[in-house]
Amino acid sequence: MSLDHKRDLRDVLRANEAAAASQRDPALTAAGKAARQRLLDAGLDADVLLDQRLAVMKRRREAATGVSQTHIGDAILIDGYILPLRWQDKRVVEFLLVPWVGACIHTPPPPPNQIVHVAYPDGVTVEKRFAAVRLKGVLRHQPAEHDLFLIDGRRKVPASYVLDEATISGTPGEVVAASSASGDGSLFTRAQMRITTILTTSMTAINQGHSIGAILVAVAIAFAYGALHTLGPGHGKAVVISYFVGAGGTARSGILMGAQIALTHVVSAVVLVILLDLAVRQTTGNAPSDYRLIRLLSYGAIVAIGAFMVWQAIQLARFAIRWKHLIARRSLYNKVRD
Repeated sequence: MSLDHKRDLRDVLRANEAAAASQRDPALTAAGKAARQRLLDAGLDADVLLDQRLAVMKRRREAATGVSQTHIGDAILIDGYILPLRWQDKRVVEFLLVPWVGACIHTPPPPPNQIVHVAYPDGVTVEKRFAAVRLKGVLRHQPAEHDLFLIDGRRKVPASYVLDEATISGTPGEVVAASSASGDGSLFTRAQMRITTILTTSMTAINQGHSIGAILVAVAIAFAYGALHTLGPGHGKAVVISYFVGAGGTARSGILMGAQIALTHVVSAVVLVILLDLAVRQTTGNAPSDYRLIRLLSYGAIVAIGAFMVWQAIQLARFAIRWKHLIARRSLYNKVRD
């Protein structure tokens, strides 16, 4: 299928979903009919393709959630990394055992059949998130979703297994899936991951009503995190540096621009999210879902702003050249006249 055919199939799917939800949108309905006809003209049946899509989705879901019955009900030894879900008296009493460092926080969640939920009433003392551990217990197949508290909200993490009667048993060996971890990145990436982990831990303490000291720590870390975060890609450092190289600048202007960028960055993001969420909910009744379109619009806005700044710079350079030529001609004229 070509890209145009995939887009037509997407329009048909959207029209079908809107009709199933009793949402009347003449423009969407018309687009779906036109897309269906274009697919028919190309010898493609939209309904057959959508059925195949469901079949592929089902196979992928089964591959991600399917479990092996070999060790179900057996006492096993298993190594992994602790991702805390609930704390009590500074000890972890409920956690997910995940196959690599950063899973579900710094990287997408592993498939459910690679995650084990563990309840540990006596509590486990961990010095850091994603501490390695070796557990002994009885493996059960008990699919469920668990709430993971993050600094930007909660995430539902599905797990296919439960480890009953879990006890710590010896020193963990090498976790094979640890090669998938993202902790071997650059210095800035590792530092950012570490700060994010500390900040998330502080936010968890605040969420569970612990000491107010966690709030002060979180504020300080958030400030440091923001400063470090700007060193990562996508924050316009090259644009700002190019501007100062071309236009010149002082320390005062640099501090002023930094403050303006920080203020507009935060305020515009908050205002944009609130307005966008309100607009989408009022028009569709649902939360925003097409995040890819929002990203593309943001990229387009950045390109447009950059192009405008380049155009301004070119116009200024042309004006400077014309002015220089004018001064040279006037000087020559004065010499000839003298």
